[in-house]
Amino acid sequence: MAASAEDRRRRGSVHLAVAEAVDRLPLIGVPSWLRPITGSVMESAAGSQADPEYRVFYVRSVTIAWLWLALLSGFLMVPLAYVVHLFAGERGNQIGAAVGLALCFFCLTGAAYAMWRECFALLARHRAKTHGVLDDRYEKLVRHATLRNSSLVLQVAVGAFTLYVALANG
Repeated sequence: MAASAEDRRRRGSVHLAVAEAVDRLPLIGVPSWLRPITGSVMESAAGSQADPEYRVFYVRSVTIAWLWLALLSGFLMVPLAYVVHLFAGERGNQIGAAVGLALCFFCLTGAAYAMWRECFALLARHRAKTHGVLDDRYEKLVRHATLRNSSLVLQVAVGAFTLYVALANG
């Protein structure tokens, strides 16, 4: 029963979905022949019983994926502002740019969260090498290294605040 609960948690992980989606983007993601390997590594690393090396790989992949999405949303800001400008004039330009900026900060907050969790994953890997995986401190570090969907609350709050500030100053 515990394994099925963990499988549901892994399947519902937004961070895992983001990392897998960015891996499939052309010119950014891994070559198609490597996708089954990296996908299975990320899938198994999202669990609590993952190998310490795989956990670091997974959390680092999530960090890189959020950074790529932030960069892409930053580039998306210009055409989005232009298209909305065509429909709503100058105010539409400001709205389009503000939405793109809010999306960018949403992604940057996700990357910052993943970087924070990566620190714990690196510490857990070091602890596993020196004391083994049965160590209590290792297990505590693993719990801290686990990416949770609750980070989306902060990401949405930062994105909404960015949108508010950008529209209020526009």
